[in-house]
Amino acid sequence: MTRLPLVLAPLQDESWSSYLTRCAAQHHTTVASLGGHLGLRDARGRWPGRFGVNMDDTNVQRVAPLMGLEPNQVQQMHLAAYDQLALDLGGLAHGTAIAGTRATAHSAWVWLAGTTFCPPCLEEDGAWRLSWRIPWITTCLRHDVHLRGACSLCGGVSGHGNKFHASAPPRVAAAPDGRRCTCPQAGGRVCGADLTDQPALAADPGRLRRARLLADLAAGERGSVAGIERTSLQTLRAWQSAIGVAVRLGAVDAGSWGRTHRWANPPRDPDLIDQLLGAVEPLVTAADVPAAADVLDHWIRGAGIRSPHANTFSRITQPSAALRPVIDELLRRHGRVHTLMQRRLVTDDGLPIGHKDWGVDDIHNSCGLVRCPCICATPPGRTSASSVPSSP
Repeated sequence: MTRLPLVLAPLQDESWSSYLTRCAAQHHTTVASLGGHLGLRDARGRWPGRFGVNMDDTNVQRVAPLMGLEPNQVQQMHLAAYDQLALDLGGLAHGTAIAGTRATAHSAWVWLAGTTFCPPCLEEDGAWRLSWRIPWITTCLRHDVHLRGACSLCGGVSGHGNKFHASAPPRVAAAPDGRRCTCPQAGGRVCGADLTDQPALAADPGRLRRARLLADLAAGERGSVAGIERTSLQTLRAWQSAIGVAVRLGAVDAGSWGRTHRWANPPRDPDLIDQLLGAVEPLVTAADVPAAADVLDHWIRGAGIRSPHANTFSRITQPSAALRPVIDELLRRHGRVHTLMQRRLVTDDGLPIGHKDWGVDDIHNSCGLVRCPCICATPPGRTSASSVPSSP
C-alpha cells in the first residue's frame, strides 16, 4: 500500500464516508477501489462491520499516513467522536456484533447507519456532515432549514445500506458523487437522484431555538433538566425519556412510530423528531422541579390516570436519572402509595395526619403511629430481613 498522490483536507464536521467519497472522486476511482487500496476491505471485499462508527487504533495509525492525515483527523470523522457526549457506544465492547449493536441502541438514541442531509450544504461542497448522523440534530443551522430524512424520489435513507442497518458504502461501480442518492435499487442499480434539487423548508423560530439547544448538547455542553444542571448525555437521556412518556400518555401524536420500543429506536423523520422535542420542551426546560411536575401532571390527567404510581413511568420508557426528581415530585403529590398511607394514618386525637399538615416523610418509624414491618416493629433478637435469631 502506497501513499495517495493527492491529499484532500477534511471539511469541518465531515463524516468518514463522505471524505472517502470525495477522495475517490478526486482520484477518479470508486470508493470500493479506494477502500481496497487502503486495506479497509478484506479479501472478500467486505467493509468493516462498524464502518463510519469507530476504527481501531491499529487501522487509524496505518491509514492516516497513507492519506496524508493526522490520526486525530481520521478519528474525528467517525461517530465515536460523539461518544459520551451525544450517545453511548459502550455497548459495542460486547463480544458479538449483534449483542453490541443491541446494547448500544438500547442505551441512548443513536443511528449506527443512515443519515439525514441538507440540500443547500450538499450543493455548496458535496460533503456530508457527521452531525447529520445524530438523531437530535433536525435542522441545518448554516442555512436555517429542515434536514431531510430520506430521498424524495426513492424514499430511501442515505447511508442505510441494505435496510438491515448496514453502514458500509453501497456497491456503486461508477465514480462517486456525494450530491446524488446512492440508495440501492433493483437490478444492482442506485437511485441517482440529485439531492441538491430536493426541497428544504425554512425552520421557524421555535425549531431553530430547539436546534441550537440540542446542537450545544451534542457538542458536549452541560444542560439542565427542570432547573438542575446535568451533563450533556444525562440531559439528552431526559429528553428521550420524556418523549417516551409523552407518546405513551398520548400527549403527542407520533403516528405509527412509538407503538413498540419507544425508547430504543428514534424516528427517521427529522420533522417528527422536532415535533416530539417541541411537545416535551416545557417539561425538560422548566425552571424547577415543581413546574416540570405541573406539566407531567397535565399529561397524566389528560390520559385519564387518576392515581399514578412508579410503574406508570418505569414500564413505558427508558429510565432517566435526570427526570427522576420530576416523577418523584408528581408521586409525592398524589401517587397511589402516598394517598393510601395518608388516608389510613391517624394521631392520638383521632384526626387524620393530613389535617395536621404532616406528610409521610415527617413520621419517624419509632413514633408508634403505625405498625410497620421495619426494624422498629421487629421483636428483640430478630432482624427485619430474616427470621433467624441474631447472635447474642
